[in-house]
Amino acid sequence: MTAAPSHPRVDLTGPPLVLHPEPGPHVQVLLVDLDGVAPEDGAAHLGVAAAGHPGPVGVVGGDPETQQAALAAGAGLVIVDLTATGPDAVERAVRTGAVVVLHGTDPADAVAACDRLHAGGVDTARVVVEVGPDADVVAHATTLERAAFSFRVGVDLGAAPGEPLLHHAPGLRAPAPDEPRPDDPRPDDPRPDDPDDPGDAATDTGGADRHAGWEIGALTALLGLPVATVRGVAPARVARVRAVLHALDAAAAGEGWR
Repeated sequence: MTAAPSHPRVDLTGPPLVLHPEPGPHVQVLLVDLDGVAPEDGAAHLGVAAAGHPGPVGVVGGDPETQQAALAAGAGLVIVDLTATGPDAVERAVRTGAVVVLHGTDPADAVAACDRLHAGGVDTARVVVEVGPDADVVAHATTLERAAFSFRVGVDLGAAPGEPLLHHAPGLRAPAPDEPRPDDPRPDDPRPDDPDDPGDAATDTGGADRHAGWEIGALTALLGLPVATVRGVAPARVARVRAVLHALDAAAAGEGWR
C-alpha cells in the first residue's frame, strides 16, 4: 500500500524536521493526534485536523488500524509506540513508504525492530529511531547516530504532562495540554516574541529558565549531528538555534577558519 498524494511527502534529505501539534512557520511536519479516533474515522479526522496546513502531515497516537487509515489518506509520517504495537503492524507502516518514527521506553527495542526488518529485506531508510525524553538525550542520540546504518535518529526533548522537566527543580513539572508552556507568551510577559526568555510569570524558582538553557544546549549539539526529527520543543526555539549555527558557520567560512 502507498500513501495517497493528498499531502506533501516528508523529505528526510534536508535539515532536521520539527514535528509539532500546532501549525506554524517553523513547523515542518504537523502532528495530528489520533487518540480516541476510530479506524473508520481516521481519514476524515486527518483531513479536518490538517485543513489549511500546506506542508506534510504526520500522526501520533491511536491504534495501528487507525494509523493505517491515516497513512492511506496521505499522512506522510507516523509515530509508532513500540510498547503498544506489534512487529506486523510496524512492518505494514514501514511498507507504506511513510516516515516511521519508532518510539519506546528503550531505543534498543527500536533498533532491534529495524534490524529484524532489514534482515527480512524491508527498506528501513525512512525509519527513525527516536531517543528521549531523557536528560542524557544528546549522548544517546550521538552514540546511536554513529552506529546507525539502516535507519535515521530522532529526538524527543519534551516531558509527559505532569512529569518533572529535565535537570530542574523537582517542583517544576511539564504543563498539562491545556496549560501554557514555559516558552509560551504570558499576559504579563513584555517579551512575548522571545522563545528563549519566558519572563517572570513563568516560574518563581528559575527552573523554566534552566530548562530553556538546557534545551538550547541540547539543540546546539543535536542539530549538528544531524538528527532526522525533533519534537517536544518550541519550533521557534529550534529556528533560533538553527539561525545562530548558520551564522557561526558563515562567519567561520568568511574568516577562513576552515
